[in-house]
Amino acid sequence: MTVTLPTIAGSAATLGVGMASLAAVMGRPDLAVGIGVSAAVMLVNLGLWALAVRRLFAVVADGRTDAVPAFLIATKLVGIGCMVWGLVQLFPVEAVLLGGSVVVFSILLHAVVLAVGQFAAMSEA
Repeated sequence: MTVTLPTIAGSAATLGVGMASLAAVMGRPDLAVGIGVSAAVMLVNLGLWALAVRRLFAVVADGRTDAVPAFLIATKLVGIGCMVWGLVQLFPVEAVLLGGSVVVFSILLHAVVLAVGQFAAMSEA
C-alpha cells in the first residue's frame, strides 16, 4: 500500500490537471476549479480511507476484537456523503462527478497495470 497510494495519487493528479486544463480551454473556469478541488478532496479522502482499512486489517490479523476500525470506516462513509454534498453545494455537479471520476479512473488504471504485471509474471514462470 505504501507504493500503491502515491502511484494512484500521481496518476490522479495528472488526470485531474489534464481535465481541468481542458475545461479551462473550453471556457468553463467554474468547471476547471470544481474538478481540481473535487479531485484533491477525493485524493485526501482516499488516503484517509486507506489508513482506516489498514488499521482494520491489522486488528483482524492480531486476532483482537476492537470496534474502533469498524467505527472509523462507518464514520468515513458518512463523511464521504457529507463531503460530496458540500462539494455539490459549492461547484457544478458535473465538476464534482468529474473530479471523483479522476480518482476512480486512476484506481482502475492502477489495478489493470497490476493485473497485467501479474499475468506477465505468471506466463514467464
